[in-house]
Amino acid sequence: MHWLCALLALFLAALGAWMTELDYYHPLQTTALEWHRGLGMLALLLALARVGWRIAARREYPPPLPELKHWEKLSSRAAHWSLFALLLIVPASGYMISTSAGAGVPIVSWNGWELEFPALYPMRDAREWFEAAHWWSAYGMVGLAGLHMGAALKHHFMDKNDALRRMF
Repeated sequence: MHWLCALLALFLAALGAWMTELDYYHPLQTTALEWHRGLGMLALLLALARVGWRIAARREYPPPLPELKHWEKLSSRAAHWSLFALLLIVPASGYMISTSAGAGVPIVSWNGWELEFPALYPMRDAREWFEAAHWWSAYGMVGLAGLHMGAALKHHFMDKNDALRRMF
C-alpha cells in the first residue's frame, strides 16, 4: 500500500504539472483531466484506507529502528503524519475543485454506463481557494516525499541500517 500510494501520488503530480502546461484546446487536455480526476479519486480512497488502517493499528508499522536518535524518530513521525495529511488534502481539494460547480466527478465510463463521485455541496465562490490549496499541497507533498526518500537513502547508504529494506 505504501508503494502504491507513493507511485500514484508521484504520477498524479507529474500528470498535473504536465496538464497545467497544456493549451485548453490541446487534443489531450480533456483526456488528461479525466485521468487525473479518476486516479485522484482512487488516491483519495487508498489514502483513507491507509490512514484508517494506521489509526486502527494504534502503532507504527514497522516500528522505528532502535538505533535512531530521538530527533530522527520525531522527525520521521512528523514526516509520516504530514504525508498522510497531504495524501488526503491533495485529492480532497481536487475533488472540491471538480465539484465546485455542482457536477460530480466521473470515475468510470463504459458502454454508456458511468460511475461518478457525486458533488456534495457546490461552492463556486471557494473554487480559487481549493485550486491554491491543491497546487500548494501537491508540490509540498512532492517536496516532503523527496525528503522522505532522501532520508531512507541516507539511512541505507550512510548509516548502513535496515530502514530502506524494511520498506519492501
